[in-house]
Amino acid sequence: MQLEPGHPVEDQLRFTNEWELDVHRVLRERQHSLPDNETIGIMPLGGMRVRGWTFEPDLLITHRGYAGVIEIDGPHHKGHAGRDHSRTRLFLHSGVKVVDRLNVEEVKSRAEVEKFGRTSWHSSSGRQHGASAGRQGLK
Repeated sequence: MQLEPGHPVEDQLRFTNEWELDVHRVLRERQHSLPDNETIGIMPLGGMRVRGWTFEPDLLITHRGYAGVIEIDGPHHKGHAGRDHSRTRLFLHSGVKVVDRLNVEEVKSRAEVEKFGRTSWHSSSGRQHGASAGRQGLK
């Protein structure tokens, strides 16, 4: 994989920005706290082809046979709520069980990112729809 200069890299994974890396770190801490038979998979920026579109979900998370997407929405998402909603709907229609969004403009501290990370993949198996923007978890 050819990495563009300036993109964060950690654990041999590439991220678009520091916000994605922060959420990855929190999820990785969660991953390390789980037993081997309860672990989560974390895949940043994996290419996904969906009905005429190719996307790179910020983070694709797997757990107990389910796949979920976490989108980290920065300032560049202002004025694009319709596009984001359409993207979320395409993910859900393609079999992604849960889509959650973290609005980085609402997050002011690492503690808030940790709270999102703890709740975002806590118990997704019972939820089958997208989450609203902000810090709402995937429970």
